[in-house]
Amino acid sequence: LILIEVQQNLDLTYRLYDYGRPRELHIEDALEVADRGPWTPFAARDVGPGRTRLAAAPAFVLERWTGSGAAPADSLIVPLASAGSIDGQPLAAGSVWRVEGSAMIDGADALVASPGEAPTASS
Repeated sequence: LILIEVQQNLDLTYRLYDYGRPRELHIEDALEVADRGPWTPFAARDVGPGRTRLAAAPAFVLERWTGSGAAPADSLIVPLASAGSIDGQPLAAGSVWRVEGSAMIDGADALVASPGEAPTASS
């Protein structure tokens, strides 16, 4: 089992419970910023040949790529299978690649996390 957590970086913690440790809890602060409405999961959708958008938020977009394409700048690539390449270098399942400028992904099955924008109704 491999668990991949993609999230926005934030230097803030609201501690709601601390397993009996004597540290400060932040229950009131957490309740102030909590979205108390029902949770609506993001509906995965195809966004191009071999690309499925799994999540989109103001801070990042997460897609699964099966095939080839130009990786977005400032993205992270996590191969799900040991197949394909990035700029001619073989991809190994479970490795992580950071793309700072541009890179070509070829024949891969991978998660691609990149900077994002808020999704629109048409995207």
